Amino acid sequence: MNSVASSITHPISFFWTFKKPLGFICMYGLFFIGIIIFVLILIASETNKPFPISMIAFITIFLTIILAFIFLTIFIFEYLLRKNFGFSVGEDFFIFNQGIISKEQKNLPYGAIQNIIITQDILDRILGLHNLVIENAASSGGLGMVYKQNSKYPLSIGFYGNTAIIPGLTKDNSEELKKIILNKMKTKSFNDDRSGL
Repeated sequence: MNSVASSITHPISFFWTFKKPLGFICMYGLFFIGIIIFVLILIASETNKPFPISMIAFITIFLTIILAFIFLTIFIFEYLLRKNFGFSVGEDFFIFNQGIISKEQKNLPYGAIQNIIITQDILDRILGLHNLVIENAASSGGLGMVYKQNSKYPLSIGFYGNTAIIPGLTKDNSEELKKIILNKMKTKSFNDDRSGL
């Protein structure tokens, strides 16, 4: 293990950028299409006339354009998040860099790391991705609890409060990175005077 573990040696998969747009299309796109079909059937049954094909085609094309625009917007934002996020395993700290416009860096001492979790939701399973969630022993307790209780809106990438998420890793990379961090945690104590926070 001569090279330093980082976002270069353990990259976030390009497929991760498709996760949120696909989730949006699956959840909201199908919901809106279902509502439109229901309304069209309701109108046709009330008037006893079939709905004009040209109107159905117009609604379908209009809805497709709107969904494609939203998909592309979310995709570009996720791509920029991925492109502007980095991490590396330092000697004393796990270092995170993030931010599209406003850049941030956080140095997390290994002794302060409390929990390391590898997670997968249904889209992660479909795309073959794993997320590494790192919780530190900060007194706020905050986002780690929010992440577990409100999995509908988890932090997608980066750090906030006492939680950091490295998404879109392969299974091997997530397990190897977890092992590296656990080894560093064993050698570094929480009482180290360099807090990094």
